[in-house]
Amino acid sequence: MATPPRNILLVVTVGGFTRAAPVLELGQVLSTRGDEISFATLSGQESWAKAYPFITHTHILGSALTMTQLDAHYKRSLSWDSSKGISNVMDSKYMFDSFWTETYHSLSSICQDPKTKLDMIIADFFVDAAKDMHIQYQIPLAVVWPQMPYLMAKPDYLVLVNSFWGLETPKDLPPLVAAVGPILVDEYPPLDSTYNNFFATHDKVIYIALGSHIILPRSSATKIIQGLCQALDQRLINGAIWAVSESACQEFDLNLPITIHGRQINFGYLIPSGHPDFYFPTFAPQRAILEHPHTKIYLTHGGGSSVNEGLFHGKPMIAMGFYFDQICNTARLVAGGSAESLHKTTFTPDELCEKIKIISEDKGGTFAKNCERLKRIANVASRRKSLAADLVEELIYDTESRFEEGKELRPMHLQTADMRMPFYKARNWDLMTFTFLGTGAFAGTMALGEDDLGSQILLTTTIIP
Repeated sequence: MATPPRNILLVVTVGGFTRAAPVLELGQVLSTRGDEISFATLSGQESWAKAYPFITHTHILGSALTMTQLDAHYKRSLSWDSSKGISNVMDSKYMFDSFWTETYHSLSSICQDPKTKLDMIIADFFVDAAKDMHIQYQIPLAVVWPQMPYLMAKPDYLVLVNSFWGLETPKDLPPLVAAVGPILVDEYPPLDSTYNNFFATHDKVIYIALGSHIILPRSSATKIIQGLCQALDQRLINGAIWAVSESACQEFDLNLPITIHGRQINFGYLIPSGHPDFYFPTFAPQRAILEHPHTKIYLTHGGGSSVNEGLFHGKPMIAMGFYFDQICNTARLVAGGSAESLHKTTFTPDELCEKIKIISEDKGGTFAKNCERLKRIANVASRRKSLAADLVEELIYDTESRFEEGKELRPMHLQTADMRMPFYKARNWDLMTFTFLGTGAFAGTMALGEDDLGSQILLTTTIIP
């Protein structure tokens, strides 16, 4: 049965395009079902919508982070030592939270506009103001998380997790929380002639991509290139593609002497393609590179989207997490048998070369087996973005019929009953208390009854000779 199109708003504020990509992809799926999709973001980020022609309107919620703020945030994050707590990165948390006020007022204006008349909001997990819209205007909400939420009570809105079992540790979930990842685009840019020519002459390539926002300290970049040269000399690999931004290149020691196949050259000679076995593009078609059979190892920072893509294409990884979910993902990849790990500050060139050797030799075929296993799981799980769209539609239909003139007629169809009960009742403490007291009272009564019966027998024995 056909239903009229619904008006759905996608909301992304801080965090970069990585945060926007899965939200926009869910909008793509819903647009194919006839829904009207609009997009709300911060100024300077509206260009993201150009690649998604289904978006009918773009709302500007406020000012975006300045380059100074971004640089300070990434420097704090890069130097963060997770073993020393989170105090060093709380400034970033406060900075992101500071966008709540402007976002709240802008979203309120959109929700109050009778021309807009929103039926649903799908927001990135950084957009706390979206939850206020859900409460204040009774608009159904879906929040997209990059990994399983932590320290969260059962929600009264939909939580869509851009991850999957196999990467995530399985656990019980309430009906309003669903693992629907990896959320990936169906089509991606192909390799151009430069990459095709490189792969034609190199069949053991390591691909390095450490995130567009991570600017390696000079010492770390030096250790990576030295480790790669060692692996090249030992013929563990015969080519390297290192995607690195221009700003990150500025931190490289271009005068560093390195030795490749007995020949000494400067590091700067390699960039962008001074040596036939190295290529340093400022932008790389990552999905196409990972899909190529000559790409044998993926050196990654462990970001959510990068991990999803690496597993989807079945590549063994060397993961070097720098902050937040990257550190968690690194541990998950190693536990899943598809990666080796490096510590971002203490790793050495010899260690990097050794990790490349372990994966290249793959004694016992463990990496190949686990990568193929997770590749198949990820490919099946990637279809669940359609499930995410189904859940969004379910929530819309349920909400439309649950309210009348602002009054809730019945509870959410996906919300478990314990969320509408007192804490003690949800955990059956009242029943356990009643049972305990009842059992105690019964036992006490029986004990008193036995004492009375014993007294009567004793009295009878005394009176009757």
